[in-house]
Amino acid sequence: MNKRKPTNQRVHRDLSDEELGKLREGRPETGSARREILAEMRLRHKAWKPTRKQVDHVLSQIRSHREELGLSLSDIEKDCGLKRSALSRLENDPTANPTLFTLQRYASAAGLELNISVAKKA
Repeated sequence: MNKRKPTNQRVHRDLSDEELGKLREGRPETGSARREILAEMRLRHKAWKPTRKQVDHVLSQIRSHREELGLSLSDIEKDCGLKRSALSRLENDPTANPTLFTLQRYASAAGLELNISVAKKA
């Protein structure tokens, strides 16, 4: 995840004439497609919201089980091959976006099985 540095830590520099030219060339292209880009982003965000809740729930269940077993993230790290920092980010970062393979590795290292199912909407 790319976090922006605090304002007091950012380095500012003037753009070269070449960089300014490239920036000016690209703006009309993106400006004309801006509405479509934003509409697509809104659709993706709307589709992701329910999935995000499910991912959060799965991560919460794995974490609870890991804690019940008295396992630390370092213990899990050895079994699943993910770094402790990555596991911590999974558990604590609300924007974490793990793959199914990552969730499966984490669940397996905690002694759980990840099941995926499909059901008709109510």
